[in-house]
Amino acid sequence: MKLVIYHTYNLPEVLKGERLSQNLTQKELAKLAHVGENTVALTEKGKTNPSVEVLTSIVRALGYDEITLKL
Repeated sequence: MKLVIYHTYNLPEVLKGERLSQNLTQKELAKLAHVGENTVALTEKGKTNPSVEVLTSIVRALGYDEITLKL
């Protein structure tokens, strides 16, 4: 499955929406993605720009195998 994000400023809300649609807490998503809970929280708030590796881990934990950012 592919996740497409059309504007990077939407990234936080898209990730949070995907997490909530799967009934996951930030803690559960962090565990699945092998990242810190704070990383998930700050990413969802738009307070940090995750590295490609972290973003890939989060997206894969949400069940997507690919992400496309369209600027």
